[in-house]
Amino acid sequence: MRIDWTLPTSNGEAITAYLIKIQAADGLTYIEDLTNCNGADLTIRDQRYCEIPMSVLRASPYSLTYGMTVKAIVQAFNINGGGYFSQVNLVGATIQTVPMEV
Repeated sequence: MRIDWTLPTSNGEAITAYLIKIQAADGLTYIEDLTNCNGADLTIRDQRYCEIPMSVLRASPYSLTYGMTVKAIVQAFNINGGGYFSQVNLVGATIQTVPMEV
């Protein structure tokens, strides 16, 4: 699953990191995945996207189930500190069943 975002306004200072959080199945909790979506990683920071396996999203702590939409929020950081979190980003994917061969 690819989560991406646009370059935010940075008030003239370089973005040093992002905080990427993905909504859990409860619909209220947003959780960071430092293994796959660590916004301090230079590659992720510069490309402005990360990829997280569906198996991770289906497991704890996210526990997303079939039919749920993947949602994320992103916060940018620079020398002045952190900005506001983005609006909820509908990643554009719904957890679906794997097609079966007939």
